[in-house]
Amino acid sequence: MVTSQIAITPVNDRPTLAPTARLRGVAGRPVVITYAMLARASRAGDVDPLRFRIESLQAGEIEKLVGGRWVRLSINSRPLTPRMASVLPFLSPGERIRWVPPPRATGLVPAFTILVSEGKLPAVNASRVSITLDA
Repeated sequence: MVTSQIAITPVNDRPTLAPTARLRGVAGRPVVITYAMLARASRAGDVDPLRFRIESLQAGEIEKLVGGRWVRLSINSRPLTPRMASVLPFLSPGERIRWVPPPRATGLVPAFTILVSEGKLPAVNASRVSITLDA
């Protein structure tokens, strides 16, 4: 009788994102976006827990719920302090952000761009998040 062993070495693959993600909201009102909503809309995929990073802002403002209050993120302007930069632009499981649309915006609005990481490797591509604002 011959026995043999096979060793399987796991490989850490990069997470994946759809090139575009679409969400819905109501014109003139902030749109609260949970981690689960963003993961579903962007079709983020990986076996490891994921963390989103807000890379750029195309329209409106982004705020994150921190300690029970909404804190505005400075994505495209002045740099964040090192402490705030380690917390604010990221969205982890159980967290939420809200997107505040520009005044009088309706229809499909390009809002912001995200990347996703599982801690070691980022996704190869970013995902553009657009929000349809119903009047």
